[in-house]
Amino acid sequence: VDIAPHEGANSMPLVDISPPPQQKWELRVVVWRGAECVARDRLTKMSDIYCSLRVGDGEAQQTDTHWRCSNGAPCFNWRCKFSVMLHRRSSVQERLSVQLWDRDVISSNDPIGEAIVPLERYFRRVFVDRAREERAAASARELADVGVRGDSDADGIAAAGA
Repeated sequence: VDIAPHEGANSMPLVDISPPPQQKWELRVVVWRGAECVARDRLTKMSDIYCSLRVGDGEAQQTDTHWRCSNGAPCFNWRCKFSVMLHRRSSVQERLSVQLWDRDVISSNDPIGEAIVPLERYFRRVFVDRAREERAAASARELADVGVRGDSDADGIAAAGA
C-alpha cells in the first residue's frame, strides 16, 4: 500500500499487479527402461513391449517396440518432447500418463500397466521462478529509467549529504 499526498501521487510509478501471462515451455521425458514387466503372450512367455506417453489430453507419443522381450526388462532410451502452456491455475494438462503395452500384430494390443505422474509441483516451480525473474528485470529497468543505480552510487550520495 502506498500513501502519498494528492499532489505527488501522479509522479509515483504504477506497479503492475496483474497475474503473469501464460508461458510456453517444452517438457522432455526420457524413457530409459522397464522392470518386472509381465509377459502377455501366454504361448511364448514373451511380450512385444512399447510405451505410450501423453501429457494431459494431448496427443500420445510412443517409444519403439522391443520385440520378443523375455526377461521383462525392456531398455528404450527414448526421448519424447511435449509443448506445454503453463499458467497460474491447475489444469488437466499437469499430469503425465505413461502406459506400457504389448504390441500384437494380428489382434489388438494388450495393456500391461499404467502410471499417472503429477507434474503440478514441477510446472508451478518453473512458472513462479520465471515470473519472479521477469518481475525483477522489470523493476531493474524501472529503477534505471528513474536514474537509481546500484551500490556504487551510495558513496556519492553519502558524500553529498555530508
